[in-house]
Amino acid sequence: GAGLTYGSALNNLSEMEQLQLTLYRCGDATAAYAAAKEIIVEYASGKASISQIDLDGAKSSLTYSIISNTASKPTAVSSQWVAGYTGVQADYTAWLLSQVDEVGTADALHALKVHLTPLFDSAAVLVVSSPAGKAKELAISLGEAHTGEPLPVLMEDELSAKLSGGGTTLNVGQFGGPEELQPLPTTEEGAPTMTTSGTGKSAGGHGKSGFSKQFKCECPKCDPAFQVKIAFSGKPKPLMS
Repeated sequence: GAGLTYGSALNNLSEMEQLQLTLYRCGDATAAYAAAKEIIVEYASGKASISQIDLDGAKSSLTYSIISNTASKPTAVSSQWVAGYTGVQADYTAWLLSQVDEVGTADALHALKVHLTPLFDSAAVLVVSSPAGKAKELAISLGEAHTGEPLPVLMEDELSAKLSGGGTTLNVGQFGGPEELQPLPTTEEGAPTMTTSGTGKSAGGHGKSGFSKQFKCECPKCDPAFQVKIAFSGKPKPLMS
């Protein structure tokens, strides 16, 4: 509502066991990051509450998204074909819709505290794509907000080597302090620069650290006895719990 970004998206990459929050076309990337973090804090701390109307709207949107993936015969056949490789049960879509329908406000708050707060831990990977002229400024401001240190800046011609180079972990120490960050020139098409930070080892879920550790979920689902009961209940297992 403050005009900080044109939009946002939260994706559950279940096969990779990752959650991905994207803020795109940001007028002020650092302020947009801070605002997104504050929204999570307000709900996780109890300052804001999840209303049934908001939850119903979210469930309706999610239901439409799930159904649209198998809305035609070709997509329905394709999903069944893919299921054979991913190990998903044949009636996964129907089962998933039934699970969405059962979600209540307490479940949503549990998911927020357990899975969304770690997105803002310093261990979570942060990647920024920006115009060359803003690269150094964003590397410093977003780095301070996320890890307390400037983000490294990768030259465009370094991206392939760094991001697919045998699993090498990127960190600020490899690139030095802010005085060494150099804006990179864009290509004729105006290709952007990229900054990245984090170890990629943020466990999410109950493996919380740093920022997210202050928000402890005390609902029945977080009771070890409840988790054991679920494990032996015989219920269908989703791709990512």
